[in-house]
Amino acid sequence: MSKVTIKTLAELFQVTPKTVSKVLNHKPGVGEELRQSILRKAEELNYVPNVFGRGLQGNTMKTIGVVISDNASPNYSSIVKAIEAAADRAGYNMILCNSSENIEIEEKKIKLLIEKQVEGIIIAPVHREEAGEVHPLLKRLADLAIHYVLISRSPRDGGSHTVVRTDDEQGGYAAARYLIDCGHRRIAVLVHELPITPSTERLKGYRRAFAEAGVLWDERCIVTFPDATVECGKRAMLQALDHNEDCTAVLAFNDIIAMGAMIAARERGRRIPDDLAIVGFDDITYAQAMNPPLTTVRQDTALIGSRAFEVLHHKMTGLVKPTGQGKLILLQPELIIRETV
Repeated sequence: MSKVTIKTLAELFQVTPKTVSKVLNHKPGVGEELRQSILRKAEELNYVPNVFGRGLQGNTMKTIGVVISDNASPNYSSIVKAIEAAADRAGYNMILCNSSENIEIEEKKIKLLIEKQVEGIIIAPVHREEAGEVHPLLKRLADLAIHYVLISRSPRDGGSHTVVRTDDEQGGYAAARYLIDCGHRRIAVLVHELPITPSTERLKGYRRAFAEAGVLWDERCIVTFPDATVECGKRAMLQALDHNEDCTAVLAFNDIIAMGAMIAARERGRRIPDDLAIVGFDDITYAQAMNPPLTTVRQDTALIGSRAFEVLHHKMTGLVKPTGQGKLILLQPELIIRETV
């Protein structure tokens, strides 16, 4: 789809570009009926204001956007750092936005990036309830020929998206299999209440390990939490112990939740790992500094960031061939054995 410009709108209404510019910049001197008609058509055709005037300069601003749910998250901060480093090497600037896991905020931020005329966007998409719903903003990006790459999560809309993420199912399998091989059978599972890709895929991996080992999967051992915070991890662990006093091990959604689980276990007088084994996920910087050091599944967040920019750069320029084939690029996790099992 060709880019809609002020000249395009001027030709449609048989007026001068200056008249259209007045309308789009909310300046006087244009009749109200014509003004509204131009505004409606601009919206219909997905007109994007040229805020940087790059069309007049004849070159691009070499800027990309990044939209994540929370840049305070250790995982996302590592991903963003890697994206920025890769962008710097390629001569690109970066605009970072937080969606706060909110659809309305995500829409607002992506629209802002469109107005800023970024050349591409890297997005960790917010969860949407309807599995078959086409992500409207991703569709709009495609319509506007703005390249994008998704990280960490795969939408359930059935669209053809390029996604760079960890093989969460394999990571979940490795964690559960290790606990089973260490003799554990009553294992609590702490997962995010939103059916986001990391939660659903890690659960698949847990289930596969249990089934393969012939261990009964007890749905009562699953406890959900609303936010990936230490406090939520603590509350989820206390709930798991209330419902399953005989559980001997825990599969935590991530290392932050595992940290909360360790606090809860100590409050209940459980020794780690003697009375309760814990496996996290991510291998954040603090994991090896925990007491005792946390056994966890490492995902290479820096590689997610650099690979995502590599793929996006290829889409934007066609000059750099990305590593990896296909639309879904899965990076392999690694089980890191320390002292909590």
